[in-house]
Amino acid sequence: MRGAGKGYSYSTLFRNWNNVFFCGGECAEDIEVHLRDTLEQIPDNAVPGADSMLRVVKELAVENTEVSVPSSEKVYQFNINEKMNKLNIKLLLLTKQLEKGGCYDFDYDNQIIYIENRDGNANVKTGQAATLERAYRLVEEQEMTINRSRMDAGSYSYPK
Repeated sequence: MRGAGKGYSYSTLFRNWNNVFFCGGECAEDIEVHLRDTLEQIPDNAVPGADSMLRVVKELAVENTEVSVPSSEKVYQFNINEKMNKLNIKLLLLTKQLEKGGCYDFDYDNQIIYIENRDGNANVKTGQAATLERAYRLVEEQEMTINRSRMDAGSYSYPK
């Protein structure tokens, strides 16, 4: 929920972001330049301006987390947004793409239930154990279970 003094709910703002992109828009400004008249025809749809939409993106942003590799001097930037991941799962449950109590295969590379942004130089194994712990915990908190996990060859470590 947004504060009482805010003009639009998160729900309204997310709905309109989706409306922009599903109608072929490429940026927030398209809501004002190309799509306002069309989107205002949707019953009970309050159409915000681009500035309001962009402000919400900033409200939901989190600072990057530095992840270091113990065997080297390298430090990577990860963006770990727990609130957005919780929202993502709630939306998947609401749209019946997932079910509470469901048991699912977890694909580490292409899953839709957990997202972290990493800088482009981070190896797939960098911070992988912590990432998987966060993802599995989130799935468990939503009363779902993981049947098995799939990972590509980049995740393989030769036993020592």
